[in-house]
Amino acid sequence: MRLHKREWIIAIVAIILTGLVSIPTGMAVADRIPGGGATDRCADLYEKDSAEYNNCTFYMVEPEENLEFVSSHGDGGGQPTATQAEVRPPTTFCVNADGTSTSDTAGAGECSRKITCVWDDAVGKYTCQDARGRKVNPPRSVCEQNPDFVCGDNTLSRTMPTPAPTARGPVEQADPEPVVDPSPDPSTDPSAVPTVEGSILPSPAPTAVPSASPTASPSPSPTVAPGDVVGQALKEANTLGLRIWLETDLVASWQAGRAQLNAAAARLAKHAAKPGVFGVKIAYDLGMRGGFTKPTQVRKFVADASAALRAVLPAGRQIAVDVVIPELGCGTNKACLEAMRAKYPLLTLANVEQYVLTGAVDAVNVSGGLFTSLYQQWKITPDRATRAHWMGLRTRNWATRVPGLYIGAREIGLAHAGASSKLTADSAEASVKARVDLPLRNGVQHVVLWTWRQTWDNNTWRLMNEGIERNAVWNSLRARKALRSVGISFNPAEVERSVADDLKAIADVAGQVYVYVP
Repeated sequence: MRLHKREWIIAIVAIILTGLVSIPTGMAVADRIPGGGATDRCADLYEKDSAEYNNCTFYMVEPEENLEFVSSHGDGGGQPTATQAEVRPPTTFCVNADGTSTSDTAGAGECSRKITCVWDDAVGKYTCQDARGRKVNPPRSVCEQNPDFVCGDNTLSRTMPTPAPTARGPVEQADPEPVVDPSPDPSTDPSAVPTVEGSILPSPAPTAVPSASPTASPSPSPTVAPGDVVGQALKEANTLGLRIWLETDLVASWQAGRAQLNAAAARLAKHAAKPGVFGVKIAYDLGMRGGFTKPTQVRKFVADASAALRAVLPAGRQIAVDVVIPELGCGTNKACLEAMRAKYPLLTLANVEQYVLTGAVDAVNVSGGLFTSLYQQWKITPDRATRAHWMGLRTRNWATRVPGLYIGAREIGLAHAGASSKLTADSAEASVKARVDLPLRNGVQHVVLWTWRQTWDNNTWRLMNEGIERNAVWNSLRARKALRSVGISFNPAEVERSVADDLKAIADVAGQVYVYVP
């Protein structure tokens, strides 16, 4: 039977309409909250019609979205592009009346004279000017140590001074709080083991106070000098195309005085001059360690450490810090918010923003999952606390408030104790989605995982199984390799086989590595 022209048109229209009706609702990508799912989840976190609720419904991403969504948002913190490698942020110094200088930070105190230094491509160095726009030299200590600044007619050697530190800083008292990040720390640590695997989003399990803090090199002393081990790690990581961060904690050096801080900064600058090094992380869980008692002390530490490093770091190297914000997991639960702010006054959102949104640091890693067991007092489930944490951070718009700020997440919950992981493939995938995918979907640029291998509280914690054997967690991470959004903490003094073999395995899933420098 032949169809006439009119009948053909009717048939074609019917086919088109049928196709439109059959399109799944999930295909409506322009709808940020398809099917009301995002609205329902935001209502679970926040009061309807509140500012937090409205922000949540705007930002919420459906969990059904696949990994391509994450891949399309930023470079993910993998190997830096040519543009990223050449990032040289402006540096501002506050010169005090006594001639000393610090990084200029909000609320850091009176500033007798402000000097701003900007990279000048024409001369290949930073050039500086005062508040009136007149060309000036940077602070004297910068001119004496850093050849990347224009300092009148002085010609500086490219060799960085490396004064040797003497005694370590004072040892802090153990924090009675049982929830803690088990990263290497030069002083006594709060008391708890890291998150234990065995559920999709497990909670940290409190233990007795350990007799000693986790050390950077708990295994027998290596035959190679520590500096050589670090140098080998930097060379291997660069060969593998990994973005390299130097990881250390300068709190003890700062407490020991200016000479010790400057010595530590010079030592880090020597490593930072190696190819492939992107920056230096100056502290773990800022304000939670080190015996700080006032926000002003934390701000001064950040300002002083930043100034000491900027005086000696090669041009373009970034400064990073880890922070903890307990109240983020509360959502809008007022009782939880009040309790967390009272228990951790140095770690309130308001205080942390004063520490890191000042220009003194270029990158911030926010730790998640450390307080899961405490949230349960207010019937806040681990899943809900995790979603509230990352959504709450996203709505603070740090990257907009400090353009160029590099924001990451730090996660301790994927490592396992012992020789092998017990997680099944399904449980591992669910855990990786919660601890890697969720932060990335909420705007962080990378997720740093603790740890490749570290002895902590009489257990050896690792991401892979003993002897560089894959497990379910590692396989889930490998499936996300193309995102280039995962980083891994690595101590070259504590390896599975060798520095070279271990880093090769790390490069199989990660785009960056945090190399511990004692």
